[in-house]
Amino acid sequence: MPQQAAPRAKQQALARPTGGSSKRGSGQTAGILDPYILKYRERLAKLKKTYTANHPDVVATERILAQLQQKPIPLTNQDQ
Repeated sequence: MPQQAAPRAKQQALARPTGGSSKRGSGQTAGILDPYILKYRERLAKLKKTYTANHPDVVATERILAQLQQKPIPLTNQDQ
């Protein structure tokens, strides 16, 4: 059982906000995007172990992660 505790702790640590605003208009994170945010945080951590911060893959992954964490723009007035 201790072997499973480490991956769970890693997922919880990666799921925590790291700067920026991951809060949505209602004060909660967007549950639909959480798996994607986790995926890109994990990918970014792996990339940073291999490449510098200026590497194109690191820059692109940081950009995608920032977009996922932004407050969504309403499509119509009904969405506000």
